[in-house]
Amino acid sequence: MVRGRPNYALEAVDRERLVEHGLELLLGEAPGFRGDQVDAEGGAVREAHPVPPRGPKALCSEPRRYRAAVLRPREQVEIPPGGRERTQDEDSADGGFVHELRDISHKSNYCQKVSGIQRRRILVAGDDYYASLAAVRGLRSGGYEPWFATHSTLTFAQRSRATAGTFTLPRPSEAGNEAYVEGLAAAARSCAADVVLPGNELAIKAVAGCEDRFPAETIVASNSPETVARATDKALLRELAEEAGLAAPPTLDIEDVTFPAVVKSAMSAFVNGGGTQIAPAARVVRDREELRTALAGQSGWLVQPYIEGDLVAVSGVAWRGEVVCSCHQIARRIYPRPVGVSAFAETVALDPQLDAALARIVRRLGWSGIFEFQLIRSAARAHVIDLNPRPYGSLALAIAAGLNLPSIWVDLLLGREPRIGACRVGVRYRAEVRELRALAAALSRGRIAAALEIARPRRRTVHSIFSLRDPAPILAVFQRASGRFVKAKA
Repeated sequence: MVRGRPNYALEAVDRERLVEHGLELLLGEAPGFRGDQVDAEGGAVREAHPVPPRGPKALCSEPRRYRAAVLRPREQVEIPPGGRERTQDEDSADGGFVHELRDISHKSNYCQKVSGIQRRRILVAGDDYYASLAAVRGLRSGGYEPWFATHSTLTFAQRSRATAGTFTLPRPSEAGNEAYVEGLAAAARSCAADVVLPGNELAIKAVAGCEDRFPAETIVASNSPETVARATDKALLRELAEEAGLAAPPTLDIEDVTFPAVVKSAMSAFVNGGGTQIAPAARVVRDREELRTALAGQSGWLVQPYIEGDLVAVSGVAWRGEVVCSCHQIARRIYPRPVGVSAFAETVALDPQLDAALARIVRRLGWSGIFEFQLIRSAARAHVIDLNPRPYGSLALAIAAGLNLPSIWVDLLLGREPRIGACRVGVRYRAEVRELRALAAALSRGRIAAALEIARPRRRTVHSIFSLRDPAPILAVFQRASGRFVKAKA
């Protein structure tokens, strides 16, 4: 039995496409092309569509494997807007699967049969950060069927048309890692996940060493607890960087601090009371009073000199300690200043020496999975300041530039030949919320030229949240803003 909506007149679709193309040119965004396609007229690199147009079968499409029931009797899962809830009773009498047409694109000519041909199901354990949104969009464009499990509310990924369904998990910092892992394992069983992909450091730390909690047929994309501890240790990162021939900011004794200085946690995530918590963000201190305030009641913090320079990043995928692919980028603008993350960034040509040195660090860690190194490039040299062993904020940039890192990672986990493209230079990325805050800050200080530069439309640009073909996630921004407004009024 097949359920679905009929395909509408192609003439109407063609007219809509013309209007959409005009909007893309106006907004400087071109989200329709796949990672390796370029607009022949305007040269605009287009963001990977979360659902590829119907055409030849994706490389990962396989005949459906008949498994145990996807859902237990009468059990339901939360489905994002555009879907519907289904129960076990909807399956056919012979125990087969109901083949359902689900309209997961806003254009009728992009309707796609999701459950008729089995796509490998990938359960992403993420949060309310836009890295999770980039991960599910990348997996969908790579031919996979992403599901999402989260302890957060108002997330971007659960609103995306790329996401097949969403599960709510207990918060590790409150319920503990045990409850979080049990909830994630139950979600993997419910959706019959082929792969569980930890999408943030909470999930990475919680899952490490707990692979036996998951169904035997599910691949858990984890590293050993020892490897995770080493990859999230910022003090160790300095030692590994120096061994690889790279500079890193030294850790200062309190008596020897010169200002301004940077205060940050020695671990990017830590276990507290049985649950994992994310460490607070690094901050700049400008005198001893600010330093004492920052360190009050804290332990395991590092104090390092503040280094002026450009924020650059090298991201990629590693497999058993060997770098499979990498993408180099530079932040043209960060927010907040002076210690922030990329608000506007651009891919640059690969630096072979830097690439080789960072590959030595990955090899020493024995890491498998997505990674991102952050560095400050000063006039003298580049200083390694951080390692994110997970999907990271500007992940959408690497995907738009031709390296679909989430898909490459899953390819490797499933024993497939990874589909690795070339990382194109000059592709741009804009984090809308950070850009809006940077714009407001520039206007409040009367910096009109800087404000105009921020507001200037850019071609060949992918956005952290906004997409014409996947518009629902941007609504979460307005929902969050309205929630903060209501709390402020209360």
